[in-house]
Amino acid sequence: MDSSAATKELVRKYYDGLSKKTDWGHLLSDNFLLTGTIAKESRGRDAYVNNQFFKLVRGLTVKEMAIEGEKAFALVNYSLVSPKGKSFSSDVGEFWKGDHKYNCWIRVAGAEKNLAIAFHPIVDSTPVQRKKRESNLVRKLQPLCADPSRVLGPF
Repeated sequence: MDSSAATKELVRKYYDGLSKKTDWGHLLSDNFLLTGTIAKESRGRDAYVNNQFFKLVRGLTVKEMAIEGEKAFALVNYSLVSPKGKSFSSDVGEFWKGDHKYNCWIRVAGAEKNLAIAFHPIVDSTPVQRKKRESNLVRKLQPLCADPSRVLGPF
């Protein structure tokens, strides 16, 4: 099996398992780190699998997927229900190991095990609102691998 086919199979298994709430945690690294605005920072596969976000997930649809070698991107629509019972959905872009900045992330983090994932949802937001939020986060956090050309002017 070539690397693109293997990557596609891995990503498919992850989303299928997550969607069906069956075994998908074994596909993650033991040292996986999750951080973000809706998730308490946690380290390790078990902490990630048992994160509150996944308790909100009622379903998901992979809207788009792009695979090239060991690199993958998925645009996923999550159907969610808040703890108070409000239903909503959120489109999330998820990169798998090979975003064009992956090598920068590894260099800055020191090792793949030190990488983190962050969720910053904006329910019912427009593309302009999402871009503004991204730009504000980049300005505030100043990530070393950020592309300054993608940041919007001051707000």
